[in-house]
Amino acid sequence: MITGELAPGSKGCADWKAVDELRRLCWRDRLADLSTLDDGHDGHAMHFLVRDGGSLVAAARLCIHRVLADTPDRHLFPSALMAAHGPYGCMFRLVVHPSHRNRHISLLLDNARIEVAKRLGCRTMLIAWNPASGVQRRRRLEELGFRSISGGAMLPDGEFGRSIPFAMPLQAGEISDISDLPAASIQWEIPAEARAARL
Repeated sequence: MITGELAPGSKGCADWKAVDELRRLCWRDRLADLSTLDDGHDGHAMHFLVRDGGSLVAAARLCIHRVLADTPDRHLFPSALMAAHGPYGCMFRLVVHPSHRNRHISLLLDNARIEVAKRLGCRTMLIAWNPASGVQRRRRLEELGFRSISGGAMLPDGEFGRSIPFAMPLQAGEISDISDLPAASIQWEIPAEARAARL
């Protein structure tokens, strides 16, 4: 059975080693220096985990920030355009084990993160798309409602080379604290069609 769950941000949590190992596996060919994976946001983030038979097969991170200057990859998002649109839900660090790709797991993780961000009062979602993620990933982000805020221009993005910043406005919900979320809203079973789907 493939299931999803939300884990609090903490490098001391039981799942942290598995998340870190999965990131390293997925990014070892993209990053020359894997020590740059620690951007200082994992400790306060929410980590969405997907398991198959108990083994971690995908993970994604959501950070919530009131001001743009505190967000990951803030250098990609011009403050003149974005400063008045917080709080921000920042979707970064999505990884899917190679054996589980092309099953729409990334889309399910995106939808789960967007829903939690709405419920926590975010007004804008931020994400950076990198060519190594593939054109299909970019199309999916656009289908979700994300739009490039750089006119599609690739911008320097440190360890990931060049990326395009995307933003999406939200209709924020009324919940303002993660502890107010009912447990059912942050744990889910991956639908059977997604488990078997191949693109």
